[in-house]
Amino acid sequence: MWQTRAYGFKENTPIFGEKNIETMVKWVKVFETPDVIKAELLKNELLTHEVMAVVLNRKDRNYLWGWCEIRVPEHQENIAKVIIDIFNQNDTETKPIL
Repeated sequence: MWQTRAYGFKENTPIFGEKNIETMVKWVKVFETPDVIKAELLKNELLTHEVMAVVLNRKDRNYLWGWCEIRVPEHQENIAKVIIDIFNQNDTETKPIL
């Protein structure tokens, strides 16, 4: 059963092309926040700079506590941290003073 699903239409051609499980990317956490909207905005900022990013929403929907994590591939971790620092610096500069 697995062999019919693991291969594409051509004989012995993996669905994922040349890559297999051994060459898949490791994702690392670069940022966490309790604010879902900020996490999504930051993910979009990373995507505009061509950094692959995902948001893991680990908030409890019933009690509204927990964290959202932003994860990027290990080889893009350094550039993601620079973009996050710039994003946070701009975020603190534009907050209204109450």
